[in-house]
Amino acid sequence: MSLTLVTAPTVYPITLAEAKAQCVVEHSDHDDLITAMIAAATDYAEKYTGRDLVQRTWDYSFDLFGSGDIELPKTPVQSVTSVTYTDVTTSPELNTLSTAVYGLDSGGDIPFIYEKYDQYWPDHTIVHNGITVRFVSGYAVTGSPEDYRASIPEGIKAAIKLLVADLYKNREKNTDIQTFDNHTCDMLLNAFRVYR
Repeated sequence: MSLTLVTAPTVYPITLAEAKAQCVVEHSDHDDLITAMIAAATDYAEKYTGRDLVQRTWDYSFDLFGSGDIELPKTPVQSVTSVTYTDVTTSPELNTLSTAVYGLDSGGDIPFIYEKYDQYWPDHTIVHNGITVRFVSGYAVTGSPEDYRASIPEGIKAAIKLLVADLYKNREKNTDIQTFDNHTCDMLLNAFRVYR
């Protein structure tokens, strides 16, 4: 199995202006530093919750179709772009599965692809990572122009702001990383944590 990032997010869950307001910074001298802290806090929040916040595209590859659903390794999932599989008995060997065969259930914390009624996974040649599901994860984009942040839960955004402010306030301290803790941030994120 492998998971490969195809398209990275173009924005962070919070803006630089929001982070600076949380840090009470009115100048632009530390914009690069605060932007790096937003990236670090976002990474922490995503790993802690097990959620992708801003939309991105992934390729999830594995060896064979099982007898049931295909659990996707990221959440939330907005759409499945394609499912391709290897079959050396056909030309071309790489085939794209029709969307008539499968559907996406993204209503729970663990999204999965399922076979539609009276449909079956195709015969395929079992090769290493011969099946690839390309999907879009992250919270839904809204509005026009597209707003990539609007659907992200406010609790997660608040936790990221708190963490950025904490990092900024303590940026000069030589503190053992194991003693650094932000209970309020973790309490906010706990409500959104996904357990697999």
